[in-house]
Amino acid sequence: MKRKSKFLAAVAAAGLLVSALSPMVHAHGVQGEAIAPNLVGPAYEKANRPLAETTLTIIHDTHFHGNFGQPDSAENIANYFGLANRIKSEQPNSLFIGNGDDIATSVLSSNFNGQHMIDAFNAGKLDVDTYGNHDFDMGPDRLAELVTKSQFKWVSANVIDKRTNDVFAKEQGAARFIIKEVNGVKVGITGLINEEAPEITTMGDNAIVLDPVEAMKTIIPEMKAAGANIIIVSSHLSSPDARILAEKVDGIDLIVGDHAAFAYESPEKIHDTLLWFIGDEFEYLGEINLQIKNSKIADFNYHRYALKEEAAKEGFAPDAAVKAVMDKYIGQLKEQLSVVIGKTATELDVMKSTQRQGETAIGNYVADTIREYTGSDVALINGGGIRADRVFPVGPLTKQDIMDAMPFTNYVVKIEITGKQLYQALENSVSGLEEGAGRFAQISGIKYAFKAALPVQSRIIGVKVNGKPLDPAATYTLATVDFIANGGDGYEMFKGANFLLDSNNGPLLSSLVTETIQKQETIAPKLEGRIKSLPLAGAQVKEQLQTPA
Repeated sequence: MKRKSKFLAAVAAAGLLVSALSPMVHAHGVQGEAIAPNLVGPAYEKANRPLAETTLTIIHDTHFHGNFGQPDSAENIANYFGLANRIKSEQPNSLFIGNGDDIATSVLSSNFNGQHMIDAFNAGKLDVDTYGNHDFDMGPDRLAELVTKSQFKWVSANVIDKRTNDVFAKEQGAARFIIKEVNGVKVGITGLINEEAPEITTMGDNAIVLDPVEAMKTIIPEMKAAGANIIIVSSHLSSPDARILAEKVDGIDLIVGDHAAFAYESPEKIHDTLLWFIGDEFEYLGEINLQIKNSKIADFNYHRYALKEEAAKEGFAPDAAVKAVMDKYIGQLKEQLSVVIGKTATELDVMKSTQRQGETAIGNYVADTIREYTGSDVALINGGGIRADRVFPVGPLTKQDIMDAMPFTNYVVKIEITGKQLYQALENSVSGLEEGAGRFAQISGIKYAFKAALPVQSRIIGVKVNGKPLDPAATYTLATVDFIANGGDGYEMFKGANFLLDSNNGPLLSSLVTETIQKQETIAPKLEGRIKSLPLAGAQVKEQLQTPA
């Protein structure tokens, strides 16, 4: 089993245990006992278990985060679909199923608003996809537009528009489920998003997420009534939650996809449900061959393909149509982002993990930039919104650098808050330190200290705002981004705040930072002691906070 390093923080937050011999603890939302993986093992590998007859082949999954991969690397989207094409030629009764988190977040996504992924999926003839949390990063309206432009089907059992009590973007072509007849078998396919999605992305006021277990208990009878012989879930649940789903809900034949991006060498089985998790992006592609008799899986085998190995084989060919899409957009992107916008006189640590642990120079710069632009008393931005995963050396900065650092479609806003709300926000900021949660805030106009050893929601020792003690009853203006102002990353204390500058009028964060660097020509951000994380007694920390912010 393998998991990708960039998901370590999310996995730790979910409380997952790596060993397949250890109990797996569920992540968010789905409630139940921890369930250990029950891997079927190599005996069911395709080479070891040929089927007398293959009724249906499932190729899975996507989870590309708006990326194409590198054109000069084996692991890219054109090769991924090329491998899928080869499987289809060998197994003509195939369906290619995605599992969401495909539209965002990436530099490409920020520049092309997700259209590049729809064009690639249309060219590669993906059969079906489901919503992942990152598919909402550009907002529900943009996602609905992209559903309209999709030649494949979007399905979800638990993302509902509360105005219609039906699937989100139904008018644009989405469905709660579809039924595709393959080789005489009616295959019912639906999808599930992770239940905490509204807390970590921008779903708007009308898209809601239902409990996955209850959603499936409702939809399975409907799928069967519509003629489904086999039921497949395109899953954007974390794998521990998918196991609990399989334990609690009868009637699911296959679950593929994992929000937490664990990669297992073989499928697993819980009761009569097969599950398989193969990571994210372009490292692996899964093939499950099913022999179906009397509307049940009578037998199966599987194979996990490593794209790098397959692309190196003689005769391998990428999907030509997908490659044309990839080449087109990457060419356009290079032209747009190669422009030098200024330079930095100090080294900038833009590692994703660093932004979630303490004050950073780049975090200070971004927070200062939005505070100055809006004329606010203070500024706060979630560290999870800064994530280039590299260090910018002293020297020139390009548009590409800034887009890498701030890939989300976040708009700068200004709101009115109370001192009490600001204090609650800072407590929220340091409430997920152990998991490396993205809610950790980079700040401006604020100085505070905290003790991580104290219980959650009681870690803040003292706060100063522009050199003066925080007044819980006072009103302050706060510069932030729309994601945070609308309650994302646990900042629910800001919901309902009065907007002095809303997202319709505020600039895109990455664009504002780019323009600011261009005006200043040279920047030199540094650490300034805005955030103290010291194993000191409370009185000692308060004494340190007497220093003007």
